[in-house]
Amino acid sequence: VLLLCRRPRAHRANGIGIWLPILSFLSILAVFTNTAVLLLSSRALRELGLSPRGLAYVCLAVEHTVFLFKIGLARLIPDTPLWVEAEKARRAFFVRKLQLEREVNQAQEDAKVASDQDMEGARPSGAAMANQDRFDDDETPGSS
Repeated sequence: VLLLCRRPRAHRANGIGIWLPILSFLSILAVFTNTAVLLLSSRALRELGLSPRGLAYVCLAVEHTVFLFKIGLARLIPDTPLWVEAEKARRAFFVRKLQLEREVNQAQEDAKVASDQDMEGARPSGAAMANQDRFDDDETPGSS
């Protein structure tokens, strides 16, 4: 049972996916419904002697105030903490540094291969070496 019913391994994700818009919609809906329930069930508003239209205006004003406060807080508080942004920037820096080091190493290897090929082209082949030896023997001193 322990081997067959194990919890699956967790996989990394970049975000919460489709849940973000769903939760955003629910939070907006919650502002409307909670404000309506709170104000419509309040005894204090009934004792003020407001008409139904006046009660609707008060409900609408409070709902808009809470909604604007919610938007203001959402804009004020960043989505990711500063330490997470700093860690992402640090990792991106090191990734770029490694990429540059690999490019430099590859360029050095390519230059070495090219210079080795140039050196092989400058070296005389075996037949050319034999011909060079023959010419050297003809030009020996005292043979003229």
